[in-house]
Amino acid sequence: MVAIWMSKQLTAILIGLILLTLGGLVLVSNFVGEKNTSEGNSPTPGFSVTPKLVSSPYARSSSARNHVNEDLAAALSQLAEISEAAKSNDWPKARNIYDTFALKNKRLPLPELNEPHISPLWQDYFDLYNVQFERALQDKQPKALFIAGNQMRGILSEAQARLSGSALPMEVERMHFLIGELSLWKDLGDEKMVQARKIALTEAWSDVASLLRTKRGSESVSLEFSSQLTKIIAADNLQKLAESLPALTKEMARIDALFAPKPVQ
Repeated sequence: MVAIWMSKQLTAILIGLILLTLGGLVLVSNFVGEKNTSEGNSPTPGFSVTPKLVSSPYARSSSARNHVNEDLAAALSQLAEISEAAKSNDWPKARNIYDTFALKNKRLPLPELNEPHISPLWQDYFDLYNVQFERALQDKQPKALFIAGNQMRGILSEAQARLSGSALPMEVERMHFLIGELSLWKDLGDEKMVQARKIALTEAWSDVASLLRTKRGSESVSLEFSSQLTKIIAADNLQKLAESLPALTKEMARIDALFAPKPVQ
């Protein structure tokens, strides 16, 4: 009987100890929870946390779709005006125009998430050339200004074609960029870059020619442009290239016209 009584006592003591332990854990858990709440849920040292985002004056904001084309068109126009002012050695005017550059914070419009064909590298490249452009403007270096400016125009033109539903397809915008590059590197006397742009222009024309096959009345335009491009490719010195570029530019205008919106009847 004594053995049975002692066994029951031990069992009761063990159960009591278990209940005390569980109660203590609950109290400690509540205390820690209240402490974290009072301290703004500060993270425990040693645990990784997501860094808090800090607003930046250079952060891009989403642009309303109907304002994107207007902003990009204004920026392209201003870049052209800055280049013209630099050619005339009017650096104060060029600086004033740049200070009112249309793009907010000098950055591209933020593309929507449902546009998978827009590369975030656009902004990175644009930032690079924008810094070089402003530096050339500050140092009054026309060569560096023209090089960076032409790259910025190419990026903006492609952004306009993709983001704002420009009438000109992206492939045609690329042709304009490459012809501008040919003219630029010809003026700067860089024959290696001229050769590189000739190759790229040939590839770009292959894409545009495919698009033109879907346009009524494009046969003569395609034939004439192809003829002028052949002269450009065959030009073995910068003087011959300079003589052929105006005709090629004229034919580009005819290609643009084929993609112009039809007037409403």
